[in-house]
Amino acid sequence: RLKGEGTVLLDPCELLPDALDGGESRSRHYVALVATALCGKDCFAGAVVLEEAVPLGLDRYLPEIGIGVRGGSDKGSIRSLPQARQGGRIVGCGHRVLNFQSGQVVGLVFDEMHRTLEYWVDRVYQGIVFSQLPPGEVRFAVSNGWEGSSAFAILGQCRY
Repeated sequence: RLKGEGTVLLDPCELLPDALDGGESRSRHYVALVATALCGKDCFAGAVVLEEAVPLGLDRYLPEIGIGVRGGSDKGSIRSLPQARQGGRIVGCGHRVLNFQSGQVVGLVFDEMHRTLEYWVDRVYQGIVFSQLPPGEVRFAVSNGWEGSSAFAILGQCRY
């Protein structure tokens, strides 16, 4: 269970050797999360580039230090723009996607080779929400809203 103030980083997924492919490295990382409780509109699921996020401080909410898609509603809207830090401010990116709600499964895929982040809600593909992620180690992350009032659980993760 992921709960805490600011942004919580997920542990990296260990790559297990696979006898079928000779243990070759896989470049796509997948995580499935369930939003067990959402309070407020500042809940996000997404990713950070570790070398950029840590100096800024993990006590901030996700779009201030990385990239994220919104959970809950934003002024009553069930769709919103994914958000990211650009320079010193937060900007909306790409196209509007479905905000995830309590009890829904959030799927994220980071493609190392293409430096993109894809997003699913309840197994329905929402699209590539971020591209051209900067170089560095990327870690999945969640932002638990005001004072850690929201919670997430990891259903599974893998590399393929």
